Amino acid sequence: MRTPRWIFWLFLCITTVALIPTAPTQAAPLALSIPVDVRAGDVQTDGTFVVWTQPAGPQWDAARHVYAADLSNGQPILVASNVLASDERGPNVALSNGVVIWQEAHAAGRSLRAKNLRTGQIFTIATGAIAYPAIAGSTITWWEDFWISDSETANKHANLKARDIATMSVPVTLAQTSKTVYGFGPSKMSSSWIAYAKAPSVAKYAPCWQLEAVSITGGTPYVIADLGCAPPKFDLIEGRLTYINRDGLLIADTLLGGGQKQSGPHGASSLTSDLRYSFWSKQRQISPSQYT
Repeated sequence: MRTPRWIFWLFLCITTVALIPTAPTQAAPLALSIPVDVRAGDVQTDGTFVVWTQPAGPQWDAARHVYAADLSNGQPILVASNVLASDERGPNVALSNGVVIWQEAHAAGRSLRAKNLRTGQIFTIATGAIAYPAIAGSTITWWEDFWISDSETANKHANLKARDIATMSVPVTLAQTSKTVYGFGPSKMSSSWIAYAKAPSVAKYAPCWQLEAVSITGGTPYVIADLGCAPPKFDLIEGRLTYINRDGLLIADTLLGGGQKQSGPHGASSLTSDLRYSFWSKQRQISPSQYT
């Protein structure tokens, strides 16, 4: 039986259409692009504003300025000059709900300052031997008397302080913990918890870190995990604490007994998360002396 000619032509048309290459999908244009110095760091956003730091001079180690931009228009503004640069022990700049905080150094110690990016109001939160600030909403936390400089300071506790900038009430002590000669690391804060790194030991001249947490209402800090001797990597969103432990495993810990999930090992070099996802980067060796 002979195949009708129209069936042959229909088959040919369908085949031809299937073979026509489709146009490549193009990425959507960026909603916002802000030119910054190639040495910019400390980039953070709260969904409304973005802040970053960059050196004030041509040298990489020059004092840094803090800049901010409203994501609705992308216009950068200078927030503060000559701020303390961040390092592996933790950022000195943080942002929450339109308020940016930073640290400045002077002869008498350090100053912790804040600026409301909506109103322009600037606050001095604390001065003295302070470090490792964090912010969530209108509450700012920091460590005081955290370093051992002699036998007298070794016998004193490190103090975790907090202050509500909505009322500018007197700072309160949330928790106290013993010091170590190797010091503290970064602090992360949510509306209900504060997590921080503490170095109780050292290996091959590098501090070895443990992760601790305490309720925002105060109390006794408790140990969460051993982070190993690489720079500490963790993030805190509400009651969800995500971190890379000493074995390179990515752990998502719901505080107050909500259980753990783990993945890896990944050996991440950086980490960030929200309530649903975690993102990390890692180095890949492409030759004996090259990494990407």
